[in-house]
Amino acid sequence: PKGALDCLPKPSDSPKISQMSSKAAAGGVTERRLRPLWDAIDTRQYKTALKLASSLLVKHPDSAYLLALKALVLEKLGKADEALSLCQ
Repeated sequence: PKGALDCLPKPSDSPKISQMSSKAAAGGVTERRLRPLWDAIDTRQYKTALKLASSLLVKHPDSAYLLALKALVLEKLGKADEALSLCQ
């Protein structure tokens, strides 16, 4: 079954995205910076993923891509209310 992660493109997954700057595709964050976050999510290390997402958001506070990833991680940690408030 498809999960919530499937709706977020990884910068290296799509030919359309790879034609664009990967930085633009990920809301101003380079793929090199996103890789550890995606690796933590993929291996279900959600506490690590939350720390990584939070630190990236300090540097890129307007990135909707990072906000969505952080909300996803919060939901996976059972913090649905916090995830929803982040998205509003």
